[in-house]
Amino acid sequence: MNTLTVDSSLAQSLSDLNALTEIRDSEGKPIGYFSPVCGERSAAYSQAAAHFDVDEMKRRKESADPGLTTAEVLDRLKSLEP
Repeated sequence: MNTLTVDSSLAQSLSDLNALTEIRDSEGKPIGYFSPVCGERSAAYSQAAAHFDVDEMKRRKESADPGLTTAEVLDRLKSLEP
């Protein structure tokens, strides 16, 4: 995990947050997530959030592709077993 040291102004802004928060640049583009230290799970949540691509989630949500059900995925995985 990387570490970033912030100035006092940003530290104050972040200290006011009490839930996982998406951080965006001045153009509105997502650049990361901030997970406040509020329990033993916060590190796990922030690590998981780092693996989500907001643009990809939006693209999939707007897609006309119906996707697969869980049962269909499981059947496909079973078909791959030797």
